[in-house]
Amino acid sequence: MKKYYRGPIKRLDATDIKKDNNRLKYKKEIKTVKENVLFYRNFLNKLIRYKDSYPIFSEDEIHDIINLIYEESNSSSCSLEYVDTNELILQKETPEEVKKSKRLFRKK
Repeated sequence: MKKYYRGPIKRLDATDIKKDNNRLKYKKEIKTVKENVLFYRNFLNKLIRYKDSYPIFSEDEIHDIINLIYEESNSSSCSLEYVDTNELILQKETPEEVKKSKRLFRKK
């Protein structure tokens, strides 16, 4: 059975990306884009947004993605959406269980 999580989606805006002594340095600004979004983990343990089955980055992967974007395009800025896994809350009911209880309630 899948485990479902709820939490916010955040956006990181990285500007002034530079490489200094083989280390990537950048200024970052973090904003919350959406609150209370439902997620689940697939068989590869990747976070997937429930609504549209879209995979989303975790906070741990962001630095690697920024590094990859810088190496490929030599861009000085980028913007990425991610989820802070520490802020995710485990859901007690799955969406399927909620649908079943709604159906039972309507029948009464």
